[in-house]
Amino acid sequence: MSTVLLTGGYLCDIRHYSKMLHYGSVAWETCCSYHKQTLRNRCRILTADGVADLCIPVVKPHDGHCQTREMRVADEPWQKLHWGAIQAAYNKSPFLLYVADDLERLYQKRYRFLVDVQQDFHALVCQWMGLSFAEVRTSEYQKQAPDDYRSLTDYKHSKEDPHFVAVPYWQVFAGKFGFTPNLSILDLLLNTGQEGRIILRQCYRDCAIFSSSDCC
Repeated sequence: MSTVLLTGGYLCDIRHYSKMLHYGSVAWETCCSYHKQTLRNRCRILTADGVADLCIPVVKPHDGHCQTREMRVADEPWQKLHWGAIQAAYNKSPFLLYVADDLERLYQKRYRFLVDVQQDFHALVCQWMGLSFAEVRTSEYQKQAPDDYRSLTDYKHSKEDPHFVAVPYWQVFAGKFGFTPNLSILDLLLNTGQEGRIILRQCYRDCAIFSSSDCC
């Protein structure tokens, strides 16, 4: 079993989880430099007004440089804002009722470090979706590595991924906006429950069974 190398994120998008499910083993990059405007501290959900980013405020280091594992969460009321936005966006979804108590407990918890937020919400997603992975955190930074998908968190500049295909599923506001691909895993969980695992498997495209012209 090979291991996929990913950068941790806050309720990562569906593409991240399709990789995890395919590989079955994940190495979380925690030693790289922290970059702003990425999925490390934000997730994307679908609301009545369209796609919205829920962003966790972080404390900027004085020298402007910080490893991901050292990034601190700012002492601001982001939990209340995020939980309110999720309730408003997904109150008509089939599975919010079942997950609500566990989600609310996390949004009442005080956090010092961003990596702990990432890990707690990831563990909750895995629990409710019935996902299980072998997981480790990196202890040193490597510029190059096999099965390296660390750049996926940089959603504004991510490269085309021949191994990912957006598979439609039911969404609360699809009637208004049509299907919106690759949102936070939370969108898939609250709309499909454990059936989301089927979607995740379908989202990974094994290029070995396609020609090179089909994949690129």
